[in-house]
Amino acid sequence: MIAVNDPAKGDAEHDLGRPLDSCEWRLGEDGELRVCTEKLAVGYEVAGRHEPLARDEAGYFRSGDVARATARGYQITGRLATTINVGGKKVAP
Repeated sequence: MIAVNDPAKGDAEHDLGRPLDSCEWRLGEDGELRVCTEKLAVGYEVAGRHEPLARDEAGYFRSGDVARATARGYQITGRLATTINVGGKKVAP
């Protein structure tokens, strides 16, 4: 969990919300949402081998989600890749 979306505080339905205190966000040049937190996993295990999380040169996790900044925070607008990881498996929606 990296954000809180609270309509009672004026967050729009499609907003990602505000980052939790322990998270920092930024957008890459390609619009990719990048996340940094000490609570982020170092990777995941697939078929018995360790796969590290994709990180940029500053150590931010590369989410693969494209976002745009709004007055209230960020809004997810798409994906850079056509696959997502669900339970350690790659899925093409």
